[in-house]
Amino acid sequence: MQAPTSDDLPLIGEHYSSDDLYARYPGYWALLAFPEGLTPAQEWDIMATPGVLVALEMSRSAVLLKRRAYRQEHPTTTIYHFATETLDDVVLIAGMRGGQ
Repeated sequence: MQAPTSDDLPLIGEHYSSDDLYARYPGYWALLAFPEGLTPAQEWDIMATPGVLVALEMSRSAVLLKRRAYRQEHPTTTIYHFATETLDDVVLIAGMRGGQ
């Protein structure tokens, strides 16, 4: 499988679901932020719920670095880890405030 070029990658700051990202970018690690106040249906099907893309990298360590930086800027944010293809290959953040 050929890696996507920078023109093919999703835009940081835009809304995507984890399902969509992993269907289109297998092998990548994603960091998504979600607004406060998700409905019960959105929380139940969080992998299909669109969130704001904070990072999408092939390197897990690169995403974790971005997660730490985001955590420093948003210390009260609740963090959720979800498994997709393998354990812990996507990080989802709930509780994003404002238009970040």
